[in-house]
Amino acid sequence: MTTSTSPTESPSTVYTRVSYPGELGAPLVHVAYDVPLGWNTDPLPGALAVSREPVMGPNGFWANVVTSIDRVGPSTTLDHVITDIFVTARDGAVELDLVRDQVRDVSGTPAVLREQRLQVTTTDIPLVQFVLVLLVDVGDGVARDCVQITGTVEQARRDEFAERFLHLVSSVELDL
Repeated sequence: MTTSTSPTESPSTVYTRVSYPGELGAPLVHVAYDVPLGWNTDPLPGALAVSREPVMGPNGFWANVVTSIDRVGPSTTLDHVITDIFVTARDGAVELDLVRDQVRDVSGTPAVLREQRLQVTTTDIPLVQFVLVLLVDVGDGVARDCVQITGTVEQARRDEFAERFLHLVSSVELDL
């Protein structure tokens, strides 16, 4: 007769199971918001999801909203995050101009709403991005969830899209 050791057992070490989400592995903050009726929402590698308009714009660009949530350290600030976002966008852009930053209260949480104009190497269409960033404390302050919601549209449709994105921002709800 032989005795086997399961993958979670060792003769000299005791193990405990950690599940995610669970007591030892807090889930990411839950975020919900409104998008225009008829928009498609799909998973997106490197993010949680992308929502886009059902019909491509007249210049061949899909207006879209990308949502991502990253777990960051407890000392991370909105200033750090918004600076990193600008540097990352600048590195991938031929041209990038900051239009404005606005501090807002979103679902009871301080947030930054940024508007930036950019030209990227993957398209000749000048673009506008609206970037909403907020930080939510997790696990008694041992970490924070960085929620980033980025809306992108061609510059020619900026005013139309701005109204939609501002509605999205006003509709954000967080489930902590």
